[in-house]
Amino acid sequence: MHKRRLFRKIHRWVGLLSALWLLQLTVTGLLLQHANYLGLNRSYVSQNAILQWFNYGHHQQAWESNHQTLYQIDDQVIINGQNTSIEQQLVAAIHNGQQWIVATKSTLYWFNEQGQISQQLDAFDGVPNPIQGLAFYDRNLLIWVNNKHWLMNKQGHWHPTNVTVNITFPSPRSLKVDEQKRLLPIALGQRLSFDKVLYGIHSGLKSSIWLNTLSGFALLYLSLSGIYLFFKPSQRSSQD
Repeated sequence: MHKRRLFRKIHRWVGLLSALWLLQLTVTGLLLQHANYLGLNRSYVSQNAILQWFNYGHHQQAWESNHQTLYQIDDQVIINGQNTSIEQQLVAAIHNGQQWIVATKSTLYWFNEQGQISQQLDAFDGVPNPIQGLAFYDRNLLIWVNNKHWLMNKQGHWHPTNVTVNITFPSPRSLKVDEQKRLLPIALGQRLSFDKVLYGIHSGLKSSIWLNTLSGFALLYLSLSGIYLFFKPSQRSSQD
């Protein structure tokens, strides 16, 4: 009798765990079934914690030059609250007093004050690469490539130069907490819809592997113990 009571108590608590897991599956499944009607596929997440939970906003950096700040979050470059897409990571950025000049390993971009690309140069235009740094020397743009300085003349041509002074190349910093709260919705506001969040939870892609495994074993235990209790003769029947 004692073993049977213990068996039923374990069965009850395991059933509670399984019920909570099944409740989560039921609720998320119902919401996904009616996602179009509820507009979940047209509503987007703006909470930073959820965005980062779904691997958005992992790459973040800020560049400061000439009392101006430029941000990059994933593939979005943000200038004065306006964002533009650049797929590659920035390796350098500098402000000349009028506009930003930024670089990936192979391409140079000029941005106007509205945060839009006004000019773009790459290897086909004679830009040496891979670019490792940007600076100004004698009011001309200078890039750092494979331990060599390359200077851009007024005609837009590049030539190696020997620099006799110590040049400091700007380096990025991490975003501050208040910058993250302000800029992540701007950069990623249209990336993650609520139906994708529900699907990630419902499918188990964004829930704990151990929780899913434990819940799976709990359901297996409930099934087997339920079959056992159903077919096992009761003590009263055995006495009869």
